[in-house]
Amino acid sequence: NRLKMLKTLLPVLVLAQSCILAVTASHYIAFGFKSGPYFEDRAGICLHDHTGLLMRDYDTFGSGVQNFGFHKNNWSLNVNWKNRNVGLQGHGTFDFQQFGKDWSNYHWQGCWNTDGAPPCSDFQERASKECESYFKSVVWK
Repeated sequence: NRLKMLKTLLPVLVLAQSCILAVTASHYIAFGFKSGPYFEDRAGICLHDHTGLLMRDYDTFGSGVQNFGFHKNNWSLNVNWKNRNVGLQGHGTFDFQQFGKDWSNYHWQGCWNTDGAPPCSDFQERASKECESYFKSVVWK
């Protein structure tokens, strides 16, 4: 019954998460993009922190969150972009081509951070455009 309830609630939770990006103290959120229903919009390239509930639910359904470098109880993710950190804290690896899908329909979200990264008022626009261009030329070719 609990599993059935989670499966029923998951689409609702994901929809809510796509509308509300919660930022808590000392958590980092970097640029990313989202598209499509359910899991893909976060797993594809979205790099924002979660409270853990949604990711644990994904874990429960065997979504392979760990393959994207997320770690239980530490949703921070470190991505080496153009040989420099992009303002995230944590560790892990991220395979941008894992799904082998056409990423051109995905849309960049920008950047949010609460500590340790350039102010988003300046960083958001620049990082989103630069990184989108980078991945289109290197990853999506």
